[in-house]
Amino acid sequence: LAGADAALDARVNAMKGDELQSELERMMDDMNLGENKRIPIRKLDEYTLKQMLATHYRRIEEAKSAPTEDLEDGPRRGSPEFFILELRKEVLEGDSGLKTLEALRVSLQSNTISWLKSFGTEGGLELLLNLLQKSQDRELGDVTHECVKCLKVFMNNKYGLMA
Repeated sequence: LAGADAALDARVNAMKGDELQSELERMMDDMNLGENKRIPIRKLDEYTLKQMLATHYRRIEEAKSAPTEDLEDGPRRGSPEFFILELRKEVLEGDSGLKTLEALRVSLQSNTISWLKSFGTEGGLELLLNLLQKSQDRELGDVTHECVKCLKVFMNNKYGLMA
């Protein structure tokens, strides 16, 4: 990991001018920052901006390389792919389905916009909407409520509103 950190630091330290600004804007998009929060960040010195970028890149890499826990052949727990597979199971009754939806809501709140985009483009939004409909048809209030909470979080950014 130390070698990866050194390579990342070297890549970020080599950035200058337009490339640095472009990566900074991409990072702020990924963090879903509004213009009022972007202005003071843009005014920071180059060293601080590079530190922010390096930290952001490390966070993304750490999320990608998190342990797989008890999953052997499937996607990593907590990844967009994991939740998509779980939603496809359409487990509506019992604690399992509700816990999956609660975990999805937390992931939608705490991960980057690129994570959310991945979830949406791989069919997660459609699966969530289908699950909402089925939970309403079966009058499963807790599942319906958690689906609505997930949708609220999903749509609380530019990408989610446009999806």
